Amino acid sequence: MKKIGFAAIIIMLIVLACGGKEKIVDGKTIYKKNCVICHGAKGNMGANGAYNLTISELSLQERVHVITNGRKAMAPYKNILTKEQIAAVAAYTESLSEVE
Repeated sequence: MKKIGFAAIIIMLIVLACGGKEKIVDGKTIYKKNCVICHGAKGNMGANGAYNLTISELSLQERVHVITNGRKAMAPYKNILTKEQIAAVAAYTESLSEVE
């Protein structure tokens, strides 16, 4: 009986540790991993025809659309990143903008 109770407590602790907490999605980290190679750390590198993000006037929704579906030489990320990750990257790219 004590073994069953102990096992139940362990399982409950594992479930609580793994579930119930939302993972924080860091757009900057995802950007550095997937986007910096063409857009550069500051968003203005322009390698492989990448758009200069510092002068972008796209809305957040438009940025999400471009990241999701790609544009010109840019590959779509809809099968690579989650919707939450795409939204986080789009929000991060707004911080690279020089346009006010």
